[in-house]
Amino acid sequence: MKKLLLSALILLSSISAPAFSHGAKEGDIMVKHPWMRMVPVAGMNGAGYMTLTNMSDHQDRLVAIKGDWAKKFEIHETRDNNGMMEMQPVPEGVALPPGKTVELQPAGYHVMIMKIERQIRPGERLPVTLVFERNQQIDTFIVAQSLSGNDHEHH
Repeated sequence: MKKLLLSALILLSSISAPAFSHGAKEGDIMVKHPWMRMVPVAGMNGAGYMTLTNMSDHQDRLVAIKGDWAKKFEIHETRDNNGMMEMQPVPEGVALPPGKTVELQPAGYHVMIMKIERQIRPGERLPVTLVFERNQQIDTFIVAQSLSGNDHEHH
């Protein structure tokens, strides 16, 4: 009986693992751990973060993000301007050099998510499409984390 139970648990964990995976790969671009902090009230703005790896021999660029759960998605960068942190849109997008990894993270490049249309709870998976310069799109999910953001390390 114990062997049967153990076998069932192993099988279940191997089947359900892809459902809990956190990222995507399409062509030569890998997206790892897309996340954002929860949004307690509809109408607020948020920010999305992720790791992008360009596994090709060609330069690429993240140029847009699309989703139907917020009014607008923009690529932004936080920069130090004489000791003052300023957030600015990056209309040309984020460059992805060949064979390199780029982090979208707090206090750096990030996805500014404007006027989120509803409350977002920790653990929710929100669909987005990442659009790249070389005519590639990747569908993935941004996973909402608690306001502290500490739990994103565990996914």
